[in-house]
Amino acid sequence: MLRSTFLSLLLGLVLSLALLAMLSPAETGQQLRADVLEIPGSELLARGGQATLDGSTLRIRLDERGIAAVVLPTEGLAVHLYRFLKLELREPPQTLDVTLFWTNADTADQAESHIFETRPRQALWVATGELPGWEGELNSVGLMLTGEPSSEVQIEGVALAYGSPLIQLQVLLNDWSGFQPWQRDSMNNYDAVTKLSQFYPTTVVAMILALSLIAYVLLVVLRHRRLALDWRVVGAIGLVCWLALDLPWQYKLLRQLGETRQQFAGKSDAQ
Repeated sequence: MLRSTFLSLLLGLVLSLALLAMLSPAETGQQLRADVLEIPGSELLARGGQATLDGSTLRIRLDERGIAAVVLPTEGLAVHLYRFLKLELREPPQTLDVTLFWTNADTADQAESHIFETRPRQALWVATGELPGWEGELNSVGLMLTGEPSSEVQIEGVALAYGSPLIQLQVLLNDWSGFQPWQRDSMNNYDAVTKLSQFYPTTVVAMILALSLIAYVLLVVLRHRRLALDWRVVGAIGLVCWLALDLPWQYKLLRQLGETRQQFAGKSDAQ
């Protein structure tokens, strides 16, 4: 039973990844310096706050307003062709918010921006290819950091990625585990994904479930002399897929519980 369940889920996952690969963006026809462009923190340009270097890590202390910014060295790079951006942090403050901003040649006097919807843990992905205005020749790209005044943010680096199936899988996992601070309307509406998410968790898990069940049926048909249909395998496949949906939700709920307790514990109704 366990072997059949494992093989069916493995085949279903492989087939799902193959479908994701088919949905990967087509070749641009333009030359990229690399599929993944790594920019260490030491090469970022700090704007505002107090910045120091710790090896390749940029340590930046937010100013008295709780604001600082870093700019990416984008000269000579076709930044708009990279469909994903990854921010790598070391022990980020719990209240840190990040905003991506950029300008292009057509609107050099007006910056576009996007507020990261999830709070960073160690790494944070954003699907820049889904951003309105992320096109044409980009003159500058940067990140604005806001949080508690004088708090320190340690940036290990920024990565720009084109969009291989492996990158898409990492972005998908980041979407599922990324923490979104709750607002007043969160009690009535919870999307589980960001506005830039390419796939909904339910859709992906349903695809894995369907393909895993198909794989199990094929295994039974091809090995009918040694393998009989076992409904326990079907139930186990469904259970694993349900856990794949439920556990990230539980993880986000526990993070929300910790933040809410830290924010409101010990305060009166008036506070």
